[in-house]
Amino acid sequence: MQGNLNNIYYLSLLVTFILSLFLRFKRKKREQEFIYIYLFITIINDVIISKTQLISQNISIFVYTLLSTGYFFSIYYGKFKIKFIKYLILVVTAAFIVFGFVNQFKIGFQILNINFLFGLAVFYIILTLCWFFQRIIDANNRKISRDFIFWLSCAMLLWGCFFIFRIIPTYLFDSRDPSFLIIIQNIFTGINILTYWIVFYGLIKTVIKS
Repeated sequence: MQGNLNNIYYLSLLVTFILSLFLRFKRKKREQEFIYIYLFITIINDVIISKTQLISQNISIFVYTLLSTGYFFSIYYGKFKIKFIKYLILVVTAAFIVFGFVNQFKIGFQILNINFLFGLAVFYIILTLCWFFQRIIDANNRKISRDFIFWLSCAMLLWGCFFIFRIIPTYLFDSRDPSFLIIIQNIFTGINILTYWIVFYGLIKTVIKS
């Protein structure tokens, strides 16, 4: 079952990437916030490096996490108009990166720091909730569903919440209850698939139809 879910995940990721690339270079659409860059990096990490083992998986995940953090920070930070939120996001991002570097290099790359991975999920949750908060109090005439960031935020919030649900049992049940861990992994793979289909739908609804 896990193999089939992985194949569906790879297909979902690839289809979403192809659509985003088509919209950017064929139709010259810029509303998608250069999501194709993030999707391309994800393909390199989740498919190419994961399959070929060109470098250590722990190193690739660490680098991928930092690149993802930088990408989403650059996308969201400029959209915040409330000074407190801008300051909060800047502090959270800086603290997460510094914390990640210091702790990971302290223990080496034989294992991946669970707190670093947990911090990524928390970063996504804080980032998206701040955007939703600002969007609610600073509502304009444009429907929120017509904004690609809305769909991206929904996908990130969903992923962040379920990633916390995924990462904690990994360390609690890895040796105690492997069968339960497999169930959790399958559920999270399903969430990954749903996440990219949300992004795919967001591209169709907000970019193609705009």
